[in-house]
Amino acid sequence: MDPGRDGERGEMRRLVRCFQEDFIKNSPYVVLDGGIRVIEISRIVGTVDKCGELDENFRYIKRKDNVERSRWMRLEHAAAGYTFLPPIDVYMYRGVYYVVDGNRRVAVAKVMKMEYIDANVKEYIHRSEEGALSGAMLRRRFELETGLKSISLTHEIGYRTLLDEVMKYPGTEMSEKRKGWYSEVFLPACSLIESSELSPLYPGLTGGDIFVLIARFFNDFMGGMPQEDFRTIISAFMFSHTLPERRIWRKFPFRFLGRLMSGEERSLDFQR
Repeated sequence: MDPGRDGERGEMRRLVRCFQEDFIKNSPYVVLDGGIRVIEISRIVGTVDKCGELDENFRYIKRKDNVERSRWMRLEHAAAGYTFLPPIDVYMYRGVYYVVDGNRRVAVAKVMKMEYIDANVKEYIHRSEEGALSGAMLRRRFELETGLKSISLTHEIGYRTLLDEVMKYPGTEMSEKRKGWYSEVFLPACSLIESSELSPLYPGLTGGDIFVLIARFFNDFMGGMPQEDFRTIISAFMFSHTLPERRIWRKFPFRFLGRLMSGEERSLDFQR
């Protein structure tokens, strides 16, 4: 598609992506209703019904009339005054979002440098993309059972691990487990991960993805995450990168470490 032109400046302007051009309609697909959720504005990349009309900042290229200016100013004032903006409607496809309704709200959010926005999400997945479909199902199960919809993973297979971690958190009711795990474990851990040396080691992964890697590692070698400050856990995980590749030699120091952390003095079981 040819880029648009700004009539007032005479400058070439890039357009947002078009859902109809990116999505392959002649291949069997399913549509999942994700409901209302908080989404990252940086992942909103295109439009559904306004193809060719919006620049990359979701501003209309040709509409410069008073009505458009008035609508824009109302939204801008609402955002500046922290007034609630109604959720936008989007399609999700291959990890990014295309706006069905709410292009102006996205434009204002970008101007205000907002990071997140509420959205009503419908997800499109081709049946041939088995990994994406199974990942989406795991995400839906995690969200339905925990009520947590704001956790974003690049590799959605990790939602199975996150659900296991929530279930391990002390508490009898899921609401108690969810709130405690999310606020006292997951959010602080992701903050530490993102400020540590781990992020450069795993480019392209979110803090949540790396949390999953750490949880899987300690579940494998120690039977669960140690009850330590997460800085210590990160250091131990980074230490694992210096160990030999053979499992028996990687396993030894962490089984030993687990005994020390738990205060157990019985002999180590290397067959586990």
